[in-house]
Amino acid sequence: MDNSADNSRAWPSLGYRPDIQGLRALAVILVIVFHVDLPLLSGGYIGVDVFFVISGFLISGLLFRELAKEGRIQFGRFYARRARRLLPVAALVLVVTLLASMWLLSPLENKELGKTALFTSLFSSNIWFIFEAADYFGSNIENNALLHTWSLGVEEQFYFIWPALLSIIFLVSSKRAVWKWGLLLVSLSSLLLFFILYTRNQPIAFFSMPTRAWQFGCGALLYFLPVPLKARQSILAGVAGLLLIVGTAILIGPNFDSQALWAVPPTLGTCLVIWAGQGKHRNYITSLLALRPLQYIGALSYSLYLWHWPVIVFSKIEFGLLGPPEVLFALVTTFILSILSFHFVETQWRQHPAIKSISASLLFGGGLIIAGSVAAFSVYLYSKSALLSPGQMEIDATSFGSKETKGCSSELESSKLVECTLGALGGEVEIVVIGDSKAMQWLPVISEMGKDHGWRITSLIKDACPPAVIEPYISKIGRHYGECSIWRTAALTRLIDISPDLVFVTHWPGYTIAENGGYRKSNFEDWQAGYAELSNILYDLDTRVLLLRDNPQFPIDIPICLSRAAGTSKLSPTMCRFDIHEIENSDAVYRAAQSVFESHDRVKLADLTAQHCKQDFCESYAGGIVRLTDRHHLSFLYTKQLAHILEEEITNTLNRSLH
Repeated sequence: MDNSADNSRAWPSLGYRPDIQGLRALAVILVIVFHVDLPLLSGGYIGVDVFFVISGFLISGLLFRELAKEGRIQFGRFYARRARRLLPVAALVLVVTLLASMWLLSPLENKELGKTALFTSLFSSNIWFIFEAADYFGSNIENNALLHTWSLGVEEQFYFIWPALLSIIFLVSSKRAVWKWGLLLVSLSSLLLFFILYTRNQPIAFFSMPTRAWQFGCGALLYFLPVPLKARQSILAGVAGLLLIVGTAILIGPNFDSQALWAVPPTLGTCLVIWAGQGKHRNYITSLLALRPLQYIGALSYSLYLWHWPVIVFSKIEFGLLGPPEVLFALVTTFILSILSFHFVETQWRQHPAIKSISASLLFGGGLIIAGSVAAFSVYLYSKSALLSPGQMEIDATSFGSKETKGCSSELESSKLVECTLGALGGEVEIVVIGDSKAMQWLPVISEMGKDHGWRITSLIKDACPPAVIEPYISKIGRHYGECSIWRTAALTRLIDISPDLVFVTHWPGYTIAENGGYRKSNFEDWQAGYAELSNILYDLDTRVLLLRDNPQFPIDIPICLSRAAGTSKLSPTMCRFDIHEIENSDAVYRAAQSVFESHDRVKLADLTAQHCKQDFCESYAGGIVRLTDRHHLSFLYTKQLAHILEEEITNTLNRSLH
């Protein structure tokens, strides 16, 4: 093969590849099966990895040949093709999703979806989701009907940068060797960045284009490999590649929480399957991928990917948990919408004579981007208007904590000890509040008690870090929460230094435990051991302890539930009221605390469950107050309503004898 990159004959022709179309079908099937929660392919989200490699291979091939033939890339022509290919159906799905959301979602949800849609229309929803996923008290992005557009954001950002990068490499040299080493350097740098960020900030590792560029680069680097000359090579590569893709989807779990190395097998597997089809030899795998049903699904894959997630999200809202009939409904609806949009939108506009010229295509694409942005902003304004009704205003005004205590908690990925002094600063009685965000929810009212009673209040609080000695795994950052252990050691050391009159302890009971590089649900034994270690420190202090059982956890985000139920009406106690058996309680954790602490006179265990749930029902709105800010964090107004009960518990504990 000619070693000069500026010889177009040096690059293989990009004719129709039925094996690649079949790979597209496999990728979208994996993603859809994963999203309808079928356990067999619990790692089906790796279908996105397959798409990235395919895009890197196809787009790079077009650009390589253009550079070799013309000596430059015509950016206008490139983006005009992208606009005709991608934007019409994407704009349609975006607008239809927004229209459906106005009918099915609450004003609170529409406010968030409107923001997401604006970023989606500007090819940057992946960046939006990085910030949303990293926000400890952020919205529940798993239920966002546009969550799947993050991968389109990554691809579009790749399309913006890749042509310019290849042009720069071409300006440096037209030699194939320089291109190969240049792209290899870019891909390895991206892979290294992926591994580094995976251990430090998983949302960035998952959602960002720079950490995904290596997968596109792997597709591009296939052009620098010799084609398989023997049928045996093609067969072995194709079989190995398919096994790597499907095997990974079966073996890894449903969350992007496995080892980072699991991203490599499906990427390598896709490269092997594409490389196996480069030669002249047909093999079992290329024949399998060329089957007619897979070819048609592959042709529909872009539409299928765009439609499937909004349909699934809206189906869950309408039906609740998706059983076999609901899954079938979602799949049939997805296929019908995809077939219609493929034949009447995607295919029609790709070759439409009205936008055949570069300028017309770019104007058309720009118009669709503006239309999508206007639709997104309109839904956002609509939601803001809907939030002005009396019931919605109550919900929207619900807050966690207070201005006084803002900043009194160590942030999620920090191990720094943050200490606030509140209440009566010169008080003779000192109380230390220690725990996670559940301690933070009570801090404002405890501070007010301190002012009334002359108590000095010191807070030692960290997001998602219980004072009981356990090793949490935090899914939001996707790893063992080492910062918690460091902070806890510092906090308990500081607690010993303060030697307060009373230690107020509370925390969330739902932590998962980091174990052997993975995680599992915490159990009675974990908490019993964790409390036992904590008790040794607390007993050495010769102080009183009040350990408050956490409040019940609801099965749904309460502000969203109330927002859906209220519409334009006023709120009522019957809205979003759940049977106590539907509520997640902390029985195992509380029993563990009882087993460790209950025999000690200096420790008092307090349980306010009877205040939250009465007559077998747990209310989320009562006494004119929205009680929760999500599924389990209490609102500031509700903690004020309960303050007198907690005040009595604290006072009684302070009155206990130390001897």
